[in-house]
Formats: sequence, C-alpha cells, structure tokens
Amino acid sequence: MDIINAYEQTGSMRTAAVLCGTTHKTVKRVLDRRAAGQRPGRRRAPQPGLAAPFTDLIYQKVKATDGRITAKRLLPIARADGYTGSARTLRRAVRPRTEAEKQFVALGQDAVAFLRAAAAAGTPRLASHLVEIVALRQAHGHDTLNAALRRAVQFRRFTADDLRSILAAGPAAPTPARAGAVLEVDLPAVPTRGLDAYRTDTLREVA
Repeated sequence: MDIINAYEQTGSMRTAAVLCGTTHKTVKRVLDRRAAGQRPGRRRAPQPGLAAPFTDLIYQKVKATDGRITAKRLLPIARADGYTGSARTLRRAVRPRTEAEKQFVALGQDAVAFLRAAAAAGTPRLASHLVEIVALRQAHGHDTLNAALRRAVQFRRFTADDLRSILAAGPAAPTPARAGAVLEVDLPAVPTRGLDAYRTDTLREVA
C-alpha cells in the first residue's frame, strides 16, 4: 500500500505511516507535494541488508530460544557463518524499531518471538500485518491471540491472514507433538489355529 492510498483509506497521517512503515512527517511531506500539484517522490525499493543472507540462521536461533536471544549473543554465531556487518545492523532482526513493532510486542513474549521470527524470515509488508494482528485482540482476546501467535511461529506463518485462519480454526486445529514412549499393553490370550484349519478340503468336510 502506498502512502497516498493509506492516508485516503484511514484519514490519519500517523496510521498511514504505520501501515507504510514510515513516519508521519514523511506522510505529510508526500501529501503536501500532492496538494501543491507536484508528483510525489517515488520510494526506492528496499535493498537487502547485510543480514539478509542470514535470515534462516537468525530464525533458527530465535525459534530455539523461544524469541529470547539477543543481538549480542547472536553476533558471534552469525560471524562464524560469514556475517561481516555490525551488531547494530544485526539487531534489527531481534529488536522492535518502528511504532507498529513496539505496539505489537506489548502483547507479550509470544508477540516478541513472532516478530523476531517474521523479521528473520523477511516477511513482506510486515508493519501492516502487525497493525492488523494487534486489532484482532479486541475480537478474540489476549490469551487466544497469543496462542495463535505461538502456533504461527511453530509453522512459520507470519501474515495477518495466517493469524485469521489460525483463529478461525480454533481448538479444532491439531497440535503436533513429539512421539512419546512406546505404549506397551498386555493383551488377553486367545485360542489360535494353524493354517491347516483353513485348507479347502477341511472346510468341505465341515460343511
């Protein structure tokens, strides 16, 4: 969604800024240009950062630590895998930065784990998805939404539509679990017969 369409649909500069992953000052600047008859500047396509090739590694570590790993702990691991950037660059994948992200992580630890995994996976339009997901709390409640976030991280589903699907399925959705111990059951003894009892000539005699 571009800035002008976001503003026209919401009527708020701040909301449009959250949806577009920018600031309200940028939204105002674009709207002022349009009002003056100038063509709004085209936003440059985002370029992959130094951490982009390591999104799978980041996701694995975030998942393994339930979203609790910090950039400080992650840096030597990424460096060993060939990462050459700074800790500040890497921190973007594990710490909220925008206003939308800060509002989202206020949901709790499950939201933090979701955000870090979604950022590490390179989810497109993440800011707008976060805004929509936060809005789902009003309809479904805090605990239900957090349970859906945990399931989303488990299956690597990071869009607002994914969360809606999980919430719609509710408790009917199966929850995979690791295989447990072998179940041993003592069955009662029953009489058995050999294969000779089923010979055709024997069956004719019985008949």
